Amino acid sequence: MRAIAESYDRIVAEVFRDHESRPPLSSHGRRGRTKRRKGYNLLRLREHHASVLLFTRNPQVPATNTMAELAVRMEKVQQKISGSFRSRQGALIQTVLATARKQGWNMLETLRTSPEYLVERLEVDIPVQAPG
Repeated sequence: MRAIAESYDRIVAEVFRDHESRPPLSSHGRRGRTKRRKGYNLLRLREHHASVLLFTRNPQVPATNTMAELAVRMEKVQQKISGSFRSRQGALIQTVLATARKQGWNMLETLRTSPEYLVERLEVDIPVQAPG
């Protein structure tokens, strides 16, 4: 795993050096912001080394965020279709039901239960770790 971390650091450092060696883009993008190259956001990976590589140290952490993306997909589709949610409460209910489904809870029981009790019942398998 150390080899993975060292390779990661080497690649990110190389990308950063390449990015820094190039002259800044002269034109401005939307809303007057300075345009950035396509790889600019990848430079943030340097700051989040521990979080990005967490899956190599903890087998319970998935290597992708597919489940998180699926959880918000219907909400985003609804938002794109209508321009917004009909109500904030409706969006929150969809989120609660998506969590309940993943936890294996009964949907009707979940809707009848207090939010505080639901939070206590959440099965969190992965400890939160600060980067670094």
